[in-house]
Amino acid sequence: MDNPKDHSEPKPYLLRDLPPALMDKMRAAAAIHKRPLKVYVRELFEEHVKELEKRGLTLSRPKSK
Repeated sequence: MDNPKDHSEPKPYLLRDLPPALMDKMRAAAAIHKRPLKVYVRELFEEHVKELEKRGLTLSRPKSK
């Protein structure tokens, strides 16, 4: 059975209003690391979250009412 609160399945997200110059640099960085852009960005997010948690910050989604 599908659990609507299961957060393990990836969901699509759209990042808007990023400057074209930044996107060009992100594409270049992904290419240097031989990764598709979406994989490279996901890895950056994951590394950033791990670093914040390592510093003792608790990151969690707010509980819905």
